[in-house]
Amino acid sequence: MLYGGAAVAALIACIYLLLRKGNAFAEGITPPVRLRYCAAAFFAVTSLGHIWWLLFYILGSGLLVLTALGAGYIIVRKRTRH
Repeated sequence: MLYGGAAVAALIACIYLLLRKGNAFAEGITPPVRLRYCAAAFFAVTSLGHIWWLLFYILGSGLLVLTALGAGYIIVRKRTRH
């Protein structure tokens, strides 16, 4: 549930930055469009990363699939082989 909540929060932040031109805390300040788009892209990638992890967890066999796909698993596996 924590990962799902983090994904939704990042998605809401992304949509907010794409749709609102002004600043949420200071009404008179308008941030540059490029900065808003870069921040929105960051939040979109963050949200997709959380969703990607959730899909592997739900469709796979729990955390075993995630650790098998990680680089840390490959490094440890190669070091322990003789």
